[in-house]
Amino acid sequence: MLSLTTGVRTEEARALRWDHVVAWNPSLKAWHPVTEAGFKQKRFAIYVWRADRVGGDTKTRKSRRTLELPKLAAEALRQHHARQAVHKLKAGEAWQDHNLVFCTSVGTPLDAANVRRAFRHITKNAGSEPTGHPANCVTRSSPS
Repeated sequence: MLSLTTGVRTEEARALRWDHVVAWNPSLKAWHPVTEAGFKQKRFAIYVWRADRVGGDTKTRKSRRTLELPKLAAEALRQHHARQAVHKLKAGEAWQDHNLVFCTSVGTPLDAANVRRAFRHITKNAGSEPTGHPANCVTRSSPS
């Protein structure tokens, strides 16, 4: 949902940490991580500063950006955060906390194969067959 609504690249989504998912606090006029602010705010954004690439950086320095989230994406992240808390409890001592938004069922980083496999599963369940890489399915608009 996040990639579809924001255009975030898969390698950026895999590197996204919960402290880079932020909520706007109108009384303080500042963004705060949802891990502190919670999901009861009205505005959310993500800091896209890192990617799962060699060196851990985004594709280019200009690719670093802050994206305000549509309500649909913010709600999906809220639900995902709750599901992830359940996974942490089930995993117990096996959980490896990397503070990643998208990770395996034991908290470890996803690799590109994990993402492609999940994408194929989702598209098959939706009645569509994937015809390429997940990133190619997202339409990005060019800046004016």
